Amino acid sequence: MLEEEGQKNVKRFIAICNSMTDDELDNSRIIKGQRIQRIAKGSGTSPQEVKLLINQFNQATKQLKSMRKMRGRRGAPPGGIPPGMEGLFG
Repeated sequence: MLEEEGQKNVKRFIAICNSMTDDELDNSRIIKGQRIQRIAKGSGTSPQEVKLLINQFNQATKQLKSMRKMRGRRGAPPGGIPPGMEGLFG
């Protein structure tokens, strides 16, 4: 059941992303009001689901930025960022 729920969430995520313009995908800060309504309608989801996805994305982005700042500082995890993943952090 947990796997099925995960698959539903991934499908919902893809549908929402497919309903966004390139500008919206590049800059989530521009997604407000009417854009949320349009994305929800185009993806067959609710505006609340679109907002939730945007909030989750923004939180993940914030965490990645904080990890990037820690790189090279004392207290950073041993070994730093795994080889080949440097490009993911900007």
